Amino acid sequence: MHTQRKRLQVRHILLLCAVVLAAPEIANASREHASSQAPQARGTFRHVHAMFFKLYDLTLYTDAPAQATPAEVLNGQHTLRLEFNYLRTIKKEIILESGEKILQRNLSPSELASIEDRVAQLNDAYTTVHRGDQSALSYKQGHGTSLEINGHSIITIPGDDFASLYFRIWLGDQPISSEMRDYLMPPINSKTNNT
Repeated sequence: MHTQRKRLQVRHILLLCAVVLAAPEIANASREHASSQAPQARGTFRHVHAMFFKLYDLTLYTDAPAQATPAEVLNGQHTLRLEFNYLRTIKKEIILESGEKILQRNLSPSELASIEDRVAQLNDAYTTVHRGDQSALSYKQGHGTSLEINGHSIITIPGDDFASLYFRIWLGDQPISSEMRDYLMPPINSKTNNT
């Protein structure tokens, strides 16, 4: 009886040791899995207008593979997040006019028509921003495109197709700035900012 109890205690101790020794590996595997799924900063760019006027710093986060092209990132299957840190006041009207021009350059008439109402909803939610303000435009598959301003969620626009088309303002073939797009999506091991 005493021997059997001792064997049980030894078995419990060995089992406990196995669990303790395995815990770091399990934790590391969980962290690696989580980090491979979480959006990573892809690139950062300081947008300067007319060579002198610093408008904002912009960072792209995505869970797309590092070697993914802009077209692959915009296929609706990857999480996207653009974070803006504003360096001066930018009026709402300027934001909307600029966005509309870039969309017209990047989209066919039928593509533009397909998101026209949703663009209008998002435009209504935009506001004039000031130095020190922050905003973010985030897309998650099946959830939609969300606008945040200074940490507050303002609106979510439905549709994977909307994000694929709207994010072309920054990542399309004719974006607001080709240099910006290339800094936001640099090749592996290249520089990630222009400051």
